[in-house]
Amino acid sequence: MGLLNRIPGCLVSDSRNVYDKLQTEELSIKGQERRVDLELLTLKSAQRNNNVRVRWVHSEAQLGNALTKPGAKELDLFYQMKGFWRIVNDPKMRSARKRRSDGLETLENHTQDTQTVHTTHSALVCVSHLKKDPKGN
Repeated sequence: MGLLNRIPGCLVSDSRNVYDKLQTEELSIKGQERRVDLELLTLKSAQRNNNVRVRWVHSEAQLGNALTKPGAKELDLFYQMKGFWRIVNDPKMRSARKRRSDGLETLENHTQDTQTVHTTHSALVCVSHLKKDPKGN
């Protein structure tokens, strides 16, 4: 087994459709989303062969939004957390709007089992499960 296959990876997506498709055992390639499904086959292979985990987060917890959407507040939160980011675990998979209406903060986890991500310039590297965020909360 090569070195890359021993380093766990983590894909974080705010697309419920992508997340749901990657949770299935097999993908069916048909219809209007055929091109997307073909690209997802590569990710499916990485899940099996390279220990890549797939996580879903609501749209406001997606750090990548700061790179593509004007006025996104994720980058401000990233700087406030001193270069750390939290992968939000919400078993109910609520949208950002629903979470706000339920009184939850953007990066508030619903369970104790959180995962913190340390980022470098362009790569996200998943760090093992942590019980506390960088501030000790």
